[in-house]
Amino acid sequence: MVHHEIHRVYDRRIPFSFLSFDCTKDRKRADAFNWHDDVEMLHVRSGRTTVVVGEERISAQAGDTVVINPNIIHSIGNTEPVQYHCLIVNRDFLNANYMDTQSTVFLPLVRDERLKDLFSELADTYPVFATAAHPPTEDDLQLEKILTRRAMVLRIMARLYSRYTSPTAAVRITQEKQGGIRKAILYINREYTKDLTLDEVAEISGISKFYFSREFRRITGYPFVAYVNLVRCESAKQLLAETDLTVGEICTRCGFRLFSYFTRKFTQIVGKTPSQFRSDAREPTERTEN
Repeated sequence: MVHHEIHRVYDRRIPFSFLSFDCTKDRKRADAFNWHDDVEMLHVRSGRTTVVVGEERISAQAGDTVVINPNIIHSIGNTEPVQYHCLIVNRDFLNANYMDTQSTVFLPLVRDERLKDLFSELADTYPVFATAAHPPTEDDLQLEKILTRRAMVLRIMARLYSRYTSPTAAVRITQEKQGGIRKAILYINREYTKDLTLDEVAEISGISKFYFSREFRRITGYPFVAYVNLVRCESAKQLLAETDLTVGEICTRCGFRLFSYFTRKFTQIVGKTPSQFRSDAREPTERTEN
């Protein structure tokens, strides 16, 4: 599923998120396609991975930093073991420090020993690595730690800004081409319970039906109908796990008109029938209650 992420700033003194991922055990881990208004960096600590950024597939290995410019659809997926840091820096923080994200475009792949050292130094200030954004702890809010981390993030950005920028034209073209697809994705994610047609969504995107169909599949990795089914099945999974609605009621609520079609598509996408998924999702809770 593709979505527009809004990165929450829990405390304005800490206008960035620093996360770490260890995918040495789960080699098939992959993130959904998404886009957001902030600058994101993926610094590979060990192993290798492939990152889809706009129209490029970037192969990154230990020591590499993949830079994702604002509002570019992207995803990281790995078929090999990989460990990496993810730094997401708030756009307003960068603009306030004279780094205009609207007029600056960073190169997508950077190999720089000094940048590698800076990421390592930043990581050393985190005693425990997080894999999801969370409110700052009491330790995070110590003034010395706040100032140290802000300074390190600015040093990383200054290194990128001074050495690894490119003309904006190519990225702006990519952003414009993806703009219609982003409109379509937002519309599908919001209106998936309705009867959606390719003609209707293409018109909303402002792109001709034939061009839309090709670009939608290229950018998201899914044909139009397959993506709509994916969104509906994600909603069905939540309802199956968290409500007592019947499978038939869930089928209708999620936009499917035929029960047999819903069951077939859900099984294809999830790997289990709706009833099997509900049983497995509730088993740990039922065991705890007993």
